[in-house]
Amino acid sequence: LTKPVNSEKLDEAFKKIKKLISKPLKKVLIVEDDKIIRKSIVELIKDDNILPVAVETGKETFEKLNSEKFDCMILDLGLEDISGFEILERIRKSKTIYNLPIIIYTGTELSKDDNEKLQKYANSIILKGAYSFERLLSETTLFLHQVESEMPEEKQRMLEATIHHKEVILE
Repeated sequence: LTKPVNSEKLDEAFKKIKKLISKPLKKVLIVEDDKIIRKSIVELIKDDNILPVAVETGKETFEKLNSEKFDCMILDLGLEDISGFEILERIRKSKTIYNLPIIIYTGTELSKDDNEKLQKYANSIILKGAYSFERLLSETTLFLHQVESEMPEEKQRMLEATIHHKEVILE
């Protein structure tokens, strides 16, 4: 929410959170054109209560978004058929999916202008590289409102590594 916030907007936000938390199965749309990375992301985030749905093109992205409801989307900007920026613009202009939480996960070098533009459309931006998989897990966990202590031990260790990495950077 952007300040100033009224009680009506807060109530609406809390209702969304309550609805998301109480939902037994959460769906994540993974948009990645690289088959190996797409499969790795699916393996990373799948869980008993998370259903990853993976696509490789912009066209498939909109087919899925128009036919199914998702709780979060992981988007690579470098698709072959449609620019990731175009996908973001179309989503934010949509009346039904404009508020879908979006995590950008890309290896594309971003200019200052691109980064500023993405800040308007995306909830999180992760550049592929060292610790990026751990950070992707961390961000997805955050947006799906998962309880870390209820996650498999391997994923908890990955999240711990991300926190440790951030602490080292801050020292």
